[in-house]
Amino acid sequence: MSFLRFIVCGVYVGLSVFFTPLYAGIIYVFFKKPQYRRLRCYRLIIQLGIAHCIMSFGFITAGISSALQYDPGNIAGIGAKIMTACIRVETGLNLALALDRIKIVCGLPVPSFVHVTLVVFSWCFGVAHFVLLMTPLSDFPFNATGFAPKYDYSKPLSLIQQRVGYFYSLICAFLTFCVYVIVVSYLLHKQLKHRMQSSDFKQKSIFGQAFIRFAADATVTVFYHLGPLFLTPALWLSIVIVTGYLVTYLIIPPVSLIVLNRTFRKEVFNTEHTSGVVNINVSQCPSSFRGSTTGHTFMKNQLTLSSITKSITKIGIGKK
Repeated sequence: MSFLRFIVCGVYVGLSVFFTPLYAGIIYVFFKKPQYRRLRCYRLIIQLGIAHCIMSFGFITAGISSALQYDPGNIAGIGAKIMTACIRVETGLNLALALDRIKIVCGLPVPSFVHVTLVVFSWCFGVAHFVLLMTPLSDFPFNATGFAPKYDYSKPLSLIQQRVGYFYSLICAFLTFCVYVIVVSYLLHKQLKHRMQSSDFKQKSIFGQAFIRFAADATVTVFYHLGPLFLTPALWLSIVIVTGYLVTYLIIPPVSLIVLNRTFRKEVFNTEHTSGVVNINVSQCPSSFRGSTTGHTFMKNQLTLSSITKSITKIGIGKK
């Protein structure tokens, strides 16, 4: 038991400390660059990332409390309350992201106020969930010896709040699932009818990220609520559930963003070699420039400069 608590602490704290800065850096890039920030899908991903990064406080304090085998100052309990509140926010934002996907991919006229209303409601629901847990009417303390938080049913509203939160998450997850079924069916129909290649689908990276988020979240949520009904309650079950939430909210999102978004990956990690030769795309030049003698002369000079540069590189001139 004494050895297990340090392993649990290492998993909770180590993974959170490693992946949270990476996730926060990705969200910062999305927020900073206008080409991402002006799109609703990335604005939703930014909000999801903020909610996920806030949850890291709960995982870190849970790890520390697990190692100490008690909760000093109820800090892990507060972290657990923050985590469950952010999960409520995340569930609603996932539905908003799914509606954005069906609007973009399928061309359905989903009004903008639907997205705005859903986003505002999700954050308000999460805040209200946290505030109620901080009152004497309900509680969600962290059990240091059990390595996981659990509702305190001695409080008058704990059971009601748990059920309301569960059905809210269940309804949002079901609606999200229905939306993605429609999107997938539409894409399959379009591919069969028009013989569209997978590379022709420009929204595939965003769709892939959203679908992976939903699948992981739905899996861990079902396992959390239904797992104890079919499995014998044990320490390993609590550890697996908390670790599953950590992987779902702090590891899968940044990894999927990096792996599935090639353009973003190149911007962040600069995976392409940058040379001194400027590539000119004639189709992007003004029509007057492309058709003029000056334009043709410039392009010839540019090609000549490129050839000279390649020749210098081959014979080793200019190398340090």
